[in-house]
Amino acid sequence: MVNFAKYLFIILAVTLILPLMSLFLYSNKQISKMELDISNRILDNVSKEINYNIENNLKIETVNAMEKLYITSASKFTKSNIKDIFKDADVEFSNTFPDKIKYYYEVERKPDPKLYSVVVIPFLEDGIKGIKIKKAVDLNVIKMPGPFFIELYSDKNISSKNLIDIIAPSQISKTIIGFKKELSSSPPGIPKDKNIAYKIFSLDKNYTNDNITFLIKTSWHIPPVNPYAKRAVLLIMLLGVLLSIFVARYININFINPFLKLSAASKRVKSGDLNLVLNTGIKHKTVQETYTNFNDMVKGLKEKEELRSSFIRNLTHDLRTPLIAQERAFSLISNKFTELGLTEEKELSKSLEKNTSHLLRMVNLILESYQFNLNKENLHFEKVNLTKAVKDCFIKIKPIADEKEIKLINKTDDKTVLYTDITCLERIIINLCANAIENLSHGGYIKITAQDSPEIIKITVEDNGKGIPKEDIEHIFDRYFSSKSYNRKIGSGLGLDVVKKLTEIIDGKIELESEVLKYTKFTVTFAKNDKEKINDKDYTG
Repeated sequence: MVNFAKYLFIILAVTLILPLMSLFLYSNKQISKMELDISNRILDNVSKEINYNIENNLKIETVNAMEKLYITSASKFTKSNIKDIFKDADVEFSNTFPDKIKYYYEVERKPDPKLYSVVVIPFLEDGIKGIKIKKAVDLNVIKMPGPFFIELYSDKNISSKNLIDIIAPSQISKTIIGFKKELSSSPPGIPKDKNIAYKIFSLDKNYTNDNITFLIKTSWHIPPVNPYAKRAVLLIMLLGVLLSIFVARYININFINPFLKLSAASKRVKSGDLNLVLNTGIKHKTVQETYTNFNDMVKGLKEKEELRSSFIRNLTHDLRTPLIAQERAFSLISNKFTELGLTEEKELSKSLEKNTSHLLRMVNLILESYQFNLNKENLHFEKVNLTKAVKDCFIKIKPIADEKEIKLINKTDDKTVLYTDITCLERIIINLCANAIENLSHGGYIKITAQDSPEIIKITVEDNGKGIPKEDIEHIFDRYFSSKSYNRKIGSGLGLDVVKKLTEIIDGKIELESEVLKYTKFTVTFAKNDKEKINDKDYTG
């Protein structure tokens, strides 16, 4: 038992305590590194601000000098009164005319390095051609708010002999969080203490003839320096991570997964699967009630769909018989009027026969749509020659195509072979062609082509009819879809609903491409199975 406890302690130390200690040590190191990195980023921004201030100061000095010279009440300038105007600066006069206004910083190294701003202005009066105004720089213009010490050097070499001045902050508050060390007593130059962040940069050569170098130092670090505070933060973070994992798992199991299942179930119901029942054995009351309500809704939809289907089937059966009898009667009457030579009466009876045929086709489509209960067990898959199947379909629809003088074009290759159910394939082609005929004008065409590749076969049914607007394409296969922007006949809509179901049941996919007033193109894609890939070259049709 003692050995077991010892081994358990060793395992616990190796698997839990040591990794946690390593994590804390590594985190401390990373936090220190992060603190220094943040300080360096702060110093980058401070250096940009200093550059801006010192360059802006030079431009202000230039503008002030020009304002004193050019915007003044003096009627005539002399060297004497120009010197009086610039009492706080050294003024030199030039006998050569400067080509432009110049302004820059200059360092005077003896006896001690000192920074001056220099402005050279072209000026023609009293024998003067140019004025050079040299003025000592007030370094307070580059002082930055915050615990930043700025050292200014007259050369790239940072040493005490090149030190121009040190600009210290006005006051350093010891209450600043993250302030590690007082720098006012530290020696100038590059710091050796790793807790002090620094940055070295030189003034832009456009603004000076000398190598003026800045050294910015700070011991202001973020976040707090207290190691115990760091460990407390890390511990809180670790506990927060564990708590987050627990809460996330709880939410995932009790809320996210159930609602993902609900979403998937809703999609199945949308696609027509009304036999779905969700398992309500969930602890959370709200989710359980949602599942129960969903199941009740699906059950109600199923009952209403069965009632509606039964009603439609009965109604269409009752309508078909008198319509068939009426169609045959009008056909006989038309033939009789032809024999008697009664042209007007014959045309009237032919028109009535045509309208009756159209009504009968619509009733058949409605009945077909609601009697659609095929499954793969009822199908007979076999080798089918596509060209022959298309020809057979064209023979069946030719009478209604001839009424509108529509051309039926078969552009399929006689070698294209499908392994599918011939009845479903012909019903798909006939329905697509009937849909096209319903919406074509006189003299249009229907063209069927095929693209045979090693992996798939694509069958395309194209017509040059009215086309379908983009906003209607995604709903065109819905049963009873009625477009507000496109006047599509109801018979066609039912036909396309059947086409989609037939295509899916024989493992195909149907897509639609159309442009209004130009064309409509239905593409049915079938993937070749292994049997089809091996044997289709041996099929003769």
